Amino acid sequence: MSLTLLAGGTIGTVLSGSGLFALRNAWKTKTAGLAIILAGWGAIFLALIAWSFAGGGADRGVSWGIIVVSLQALIFVAYSASQDKPQIKRIKTVKARNQKATSKLSALEVLKRVGTFLTVVLLCGAVSFLTALGLHECLLALGMLVSNALVTALFFFPIIWAALASVVLITRNQRLRWGPLLGLTLIGFALLLIGNGGLG
Repeated sequence: MSLTLLAGGTIGTVLSGSGLFALRNAWKTKTAGLAIILAGWGAIFLALIAWSFAGGGADRGVSWGIIVVSLQALIFVAYSASQDKPQIKRIKTVKARNQKATSKLSALEVLKRVGTFLTVVLLCGAVSFLTALGLHECLLALGMLVSNALVTALFFFPIIWAALASVVLITRNQRLRWGPLLGLTLIGFALLLIGNGGLG
């Protein structure tokens, strides 16, 4: 193992772990400022840059970095899930009238969470793919090699997806929640039109 790989991998792992920790706390408290969220994403971005130097090339290094970030995110999610213990005894002691109200509330909460899940997985994923595809087509029109344009699009695709998902999960303001989705959709279509129209 080379010194560059060891140093870059260590720095990248620490940075991505710190960024995910900041994002997790921001999501958990629901009151974190925008600066903390931006700092978290900035740390993850710097981690990918560190991995690009450590992995023997931008495409290979970033791929390693994304894998590490994904594994770290799974660890954070698993830890958070292990902390959520069901309140079975409390439910058993509630009166029948309150149980009905709780059941209705739970059903609405389940529907709300399903909607959020579909928004994060399907809608955010589709908008991210559209934006990355538009970027790919635009870079090709500018004369970039197919391989380089593909690597660039694949680099930004998960970053855009994760950023949109964080906005949807953390932000309560509807304008701030749906604004980036609408804006990136328009940008993606614009990039597709520009790329297919040809710039060179």
